[in-house]
Amino acid sequence: MTGKFESHKNTKQIDTKKIHKGRTYSPFLTPSMFSVINPYDGKPFAEAHECSESDVDNAVHSAKQAFSGWAALPWHERSERIKSCCDVLMQERKPLATMLTKEQGKPLAQSNMEIMGSYMWMQRTLGRQNPNKVLVDTDELRVEHRYKPVGVVACIVPWNFPVLLLHFKISEALLAGCTVVVKPSEFTPLSTLHIVQAYNKVLPVGVLNVITSEKRSIGKYLASHPGIDKVSFTGSTEVGKLILGDSASSLKRVTLELGGNDAMIVLSDVDPKKIAPHIVQASLFNGGQICLAAKRVFIHQDIFDQVSSEVVSLVKGIKCGNGLDRKTTCGPLNNAQQYSKVRQFLVDAVKDGAEIISGSVPPELTPDSGYLFPPVVLKNVKEGSRIVDEEQFGPVVPLIPFGSIDEVIKRANNTTMGLGGSVWTNDIIQGEQIAVRLECGTSWVNNHADIIGPDDAPFGGIKSSGVGLEGGHEGLLGFMNTHIIKIVKTSKI
Repeated sequence: MTGKFESHKNTKQIDTKKIHKGRTYSPFLTPSMFSVINPYDGKPFAEAHECSESDVDNAVHSAKQAFSGWAALPWHERSERIKSCCDVLMQERKPLATMLTKEQGKPLAQSNMEIMGSYMWMQRTLGRQNPNKVLVDTDELRVEHRYKPVGVVACIVPWNFPVLLLHFKISEALLAGCTVVVKPSEFTPLSTLHIVQAYNKVLPVGVLNVITSEKRSIGKYLASHPGIDKVSFTGSTEVGKLILGDSASSLKRVTLELGGNDAMIVLSDVDPKKIAPHIVQASLFNGGQICLAAKRVFIHQDIFDQVSSEVVSLVKGIKCGNGLDRKTTCGPLNNAQQYSKVRQFLVDAVKDGAEIISGSVPPELTPDSGYLFPPVVLKNVKEGSRIVDEEQFGPVVPLIPFGSIDEVIKRANNTTMGLGGSVWTNDIIQGEQIAVRLECGTSWVNNHADIIGPDDAPFGGIKSSGVGLEGGHEGLLGFMNTHIIKIVKTSKI
């Protein structure tokens, strides 16, 4: 889809009417705009189009028109186009990283990491082969198992990793032969607009489209649109349920990567000084705004005090500030709603008896404040508290002691969510024995949240953490329909 976002004073203006480089099929129909906020200072620095239902119709129509030609391309030709997108991404990485930091808040170094992770994900996707196969081939019978692209895919992307999670979706969708309509979060639309503009220099018209809006009604209209064949959504469990309902009327295919409440289990045989950096990284990277963040850190009681002390020492050395400042290691939370939610979770935890051993409760927001939320470490946290039982999605680290293995496994599994979990120990056999008992989509031993490694494993959750998979062979097949062809060779008609 086409349109523009306009920048405020001192911000470069980019006109996404050029999104198809002179091959525009239609501009956004709406003249309305909404503000994009810099989370560091809480002030608007750019605008994006407030798309209408007619804009959605146009984007879906464009994708429909492009589908047959894109799906008909040989597998290797689609791969070549996606490879060209990889090259474009590297060419655009510097301005894109700055834009990402301005709208999302994360430190510039982490924005660059996100872009490189996106590049790696696309490269890994390109290694996948056409999944068509012959099941039987005799003199009498041939049976083929073919896969066909599902059609037009709506990719709805969240604000915590808007570039990386966009590529999780579009890489596999495009390789499978689908065409795409992307809707980024209203908090982080600019990086997506920039990417779509850049990729449409090498993709055919209509293959990759984008709409922007801050209205829930537009997301609902997209998810329920009769021209959409599949919805791929990453976000909160609450919104995921709404998306599932929106798409149910026409029985659309769905992939939902939803919230998590991951447990990190630290056994007594680890070195407190060595484990502390892993706890900080797993729980506080991106300000804790990760579905796979370690949100409940269970530490064996024999080493609880020592580990807690080491964690506090590291957390006190974290520098919070403007993500564009290269000294910053922790940026602000992304938006006012999230700031207020995490703050309230923290306030409630303290009322329930939790003790803050590093940091403090941040002040309530004012109209002129940004969303800086320095990390907080808690102990004496009660299960039943929202900070333990629900997904906080912020920089609060609850440290929880445990006594026995059976006890901690039961407590780790005592959640409605099931995205990931990890076990940390020098006894790999025991670590694996515990990992297989965790009720989640991915368990790690001596790692946490690594999903862009060399293994090409799929990723997804169980329970209320999602439906379907992303990545790996299984993730690719999620964008394809099965078609069985049986040919009887001996029949005489």
